[in-house]
Amino acid sequence: MNWYLYLDCLYLTEATRGYGIGLKLMQKLKEVAEFENINVIQWQTPEDNHQAIKFYHKLGAINKVKQRFFWSI
Repeated sequence: MNWYLYLDCLYLTEATRGYGIGLKLMQKLKEVAEFENINVIQWQTPEDNHQAIKFYHKLGAINKVKQRFFWSI
């Protein structure tokens, strides 16, 4: 079985951005994954969240095109 660590949500308020907090959180998440012998971390962000996408690319993360489905009943 291939395990991965899933980050549900990373959100920093506008006032807390730019201080390296997001980077520290992501580095800690990486440490947890390495400790648990997990070699993939997955998360998602909206396509129009350009600031986050730029940040994640700077980390070396790659993105994949994904189809998300919603079925309202």
